Amino acid sequence: MANIVQGAVDLADCAREPIHVPGFIQSFGVLLAMRAGTEMVTQISNNARVIFGQDAVELVGQRLHQIIGREGADEILNVLGSGNWKEANPIELTIPIDRAGKQLAVDAIVHRYDGLDFVELEIVSPEATKVAKRSYHLVQAALLRMQQALDTPSLFDAVVSEAQRLTGYDRAMLYKFDRDDHGHILAERKQDHQDSFLGLHYPASDIPEQARRLYRVNWVRYIPDVRYQPVPLIPVVDEDHARLTDLSHSVLRSVSPVHCEYLRNMGVAASMSVSILREGRLWGLIALHNDTPRFIPYQMRAACELLGQVLSLRIAALEDTEDSAYKSKTNALQARLLAALPEYKDLAGALVATSPNLLDFIPATGAAVLFGDKIYTLGKVPDDQTIRTILRSTLGHVTAPIFVTDRLQDRMIEARSFTATASGVTAFTASRARNIHVFWFRTEQVQIVEWGGEPTKPVEINGEAARLSPRKSFDKWKQEVYGKSQPWLQTEIEAAAELRATLMSLLLEKSSEA
Repeated sequence: MANIVQGAVDLADCAREPIHVPGFIQSFGVLLAMRAGTEMVTQISNNARVIFGQDAVELVGQRLHQIIGREGADEILNVLGSGNWKEANPIELTIPIDRAGKQLAVDAIVHRYDGLDFVELEIVSPEATKVAKRSYHLVQAALLRMQQALDTPSLFDAVVSEAQRLTGYDRAMLYKFDRDDHGHILAERKQDHQDSFLGLHYPASDIPEQARRLYRVNWVRYIPDVRYQPVPLIPVVDEDHARLTDLSHSVLRSVSPVHCEYLRNMGVAASMSVSILREGRLWGLIALHNDTPRFIPYQMRAACELLGQVLSLRIAALEDTEDSAYKSKTNALQARLLAALPEYKDLAGALVATSPNLLDFIPATGAAVLFGDKIYTLGKVPDDQTIRTILRSTLGHVTAPIFVTDRLQDRMIEARSFTATASGVTAFTASRARNIHVFWFRTEQVQIVEWGGEPTKPVEINGEAARLSPRKSFDKWKQEVYGKSQPWLQTEIEAAAELRATLMSLLLEKSSEA
């Protein structure tokens, strides 16, 4: 019987799993690897017989043209040599597969990485060709609808609707990562018989850091059948590198068996994920699930990649617009305060007593200025002794210009006793020599978070071998979150940095005048 782990096991082993060098590929294609700039095949996947009618060991050491024919080999080598393989993929080839002249239509997807040239071959079926021809018109309609979305909720709804229509998957979701790398389902389209995941949260351990890193490298991760049998590379270690081959950019790369088990536990038979990036950071995913195995030709996956790229740009544009709209509400007040400060001899008093003041500058429930031995406060704040304790535990130990947290009790245990006044803090030091510090406080905002399964029990231990396996229950699990404030927005952090620069400049001027 499986024993649920409660605190005894962390997910460090999962987080260290070297998923970029699995030594295996998925079984929906055949992979060949060559020394970069040559035709010498140094590795080939052990399912080569499904295309070439020969075992992999017979093909290792041959030249590419000996395996797929001179015409196809020349086209592939020209693309690899040009460096424009991303634009050229897929290369549509008809390759000879026996001496009787029988030929096979394949899509070749090529790339160069880490001193090797990779050729990945997928058999093209008549049905796949029909689907690929439809992809252009479908993605054109999808992009138009996304461009017409005027706010993020309507954009999110449009993208899951169009992704489902484009791919035919049973479920399409928009999955966003928060600051702690937990996931949150913001939009969903599903079949009537399926339970809804909309609004559910998932712990960061479900998609560990090394997996998020690969999502930043590759826009699309695709598993047509989660029950596939991994196919090893022959040889597993190529003689030039003397290490496992890095398949980070491979479309056939085998995925973690833990992840496949996780999907099976969810009742998912096929999946595809499309990355959403903002300023190089993984913002989220378009996540697609199907109840049965589903093959999508490369052209359709490329169309989904385009969807993800355009969505990334649209999210950035709309979020910037929404940030600008929010900032415009406070810009005038901030400008008035910054403009008025040089006129005041009592800077601390000006920040808390005049209008506009610190709470107009950044929305918060309280604010404080420590100026020498004095403390000036505004709104709902901790007592003076507690403020000095917070100072020692935060600005007293950090070198960053701005200290920000929406959960102060993670920094100092004693903060649990004053969450009613200071669950969240934004602060900066204007002068250490003169002991001048500025604080904004936000009170606790109790939240009800609905998780897709209990987040504190993400794994189980099975049997005497103590093998980690993903949880089996994804039932909705409610959690009350205490000790956390409303999060601070990036625009608010930037406003704090602007005020800090102004105060430092004014203090420098007053010092020189003295």
